[in-house]
Amino acid sequence: VLHQQVHAEHRRKALQPKGLPVGVLAFDGRTNWTGDEKGNEYCQRSRKDDADKRPLWQYRVVRATLVSSAAPVCVHEEPVPADTNDMGVFAQAYGKVAREFGRSDLFEVVSCDAGFCSLENATRVHESGKAYVFALKGNQPELSVACEEGWPEKRGNRESHRGPPTTLRNIPTRPGATSRRVDATRSP
Repeated sequence: VLHQQVHAEHRRKALQPKGLPVGVLAFDGRTNWTGDEKGNEYCQRSRKDDADKRPLWQYRVVRATLVSSAAPVCVHEEPVPADTNDMGVFAQAYGKVAREFGRSDLFEVVSCDAGFCSLENATRVHESGKAYVFALKGNQPELSVACEEGWPEKRGNRESHRGPPTTLRNIPTRPGATSRRVDATRSP
């Protein structure tokens, strides 16, 4: 039902970018429910801070939100299985979004927080013909070094990279689309 509503609003031109030149889809992990009992098979166990250390259960999802429209709109939500995390569900969530909306102009750029930052995820987005901006934090030292070594400015080359990703900074565009360069920045 959600995907049908998004398609309908997109056809009505109600989801046009506001303040940005292209549609931007942001992926983020969220906790939709927390309780004292396991609500469903996807609930992940954590602990309470009480003296009895009773379990606390959380139902987590990966949400894809169109953040470039006048009002942010959730276009997809994927439950996170209890035995994994946000990163472990990105391929499935992005695959569904790409199949459902990938041929439309709903979005051209995918943004993700540092929890999704990997060469595998960047390659997946790149190969679907979309651009990407992934956050990168200092607690990912190998990725930080790879990105810093890959900056064209560090090599004295100001042109953007056009091939498949070799670092997490490459910003491709769809074939036939206007070429744009977007640089990701590292979080402190």
